[in-house]
Amino acid sequence: MTTAGLQALLTEHQSSQMDIAVAFDGQRIHPVFMVINSSLKSSLEQYLAQGERKIDRWIEQHDWAKVDFSANPEFFSNINTLDQLAELSAKE
Repeated sequence: MTTAGLQALLTEHQSSQMDIAVAFDGQRIHPVFMVINSSLKSSLEQYLAQGERKIDRWIEQHDWAKVDFSANPEFFSNINTLDQLAELSAKE
């Protein structure tokens, strides 16, 4: 995620007046990249205290907006090994 990507999340969050703005790659949301109203802190704490871990289920309990990053799917590359990191770095 770039600074421009973060700015896009912040701008959508503010302009949509939604509780949450979450990155969307055109196929699925990426909750690692989202902006959340601080007023939802206790809601998230309660959700986690109940043993819940599926963050997308928690998101759906609130007003939320998808922020379209389908033009930049590389933002969401999954890197689990040093080889995958080296491969991605070589493409840049």
